[in-house]
Amino acid sequence: GLAKLEILTHETGKVNPHIFCIDETDTKLMNYLLDHRAATTTELAQALKTNRWLILNRLRKIEKASKQQLGKPIIHYYPGERSGKRKAWWIKEDLVET
Repeated sequence: GLAKLEILTHETGKVNPHIFCIDETDTKLMNYLLDHRAATTTELAQALKTNRWLILNRLRKIEKASKQQLGKPIIHYYPGERSGKRKAWWIKEDLVET
């Protein structure tokens, strides 16, 4: 767990976002965000063919887990508009290795 994380963040200052994924759903979520930089819960729910509440729950878990371990979250919700997206979840590209 944490020892591996320290090595990951120490070398490059970046982290593999998949360490915060607990299953296939999380992994698909993360891959979508890595590919698109940002997505709304609705977009993610459609892409993964599941419901928004499950997606929201998972995103919040990843946000919380990454914040606990890294001191800042690797994904975050931005309610306003940015790059043509409103109310979207964004991946912090400066924190993740792509």
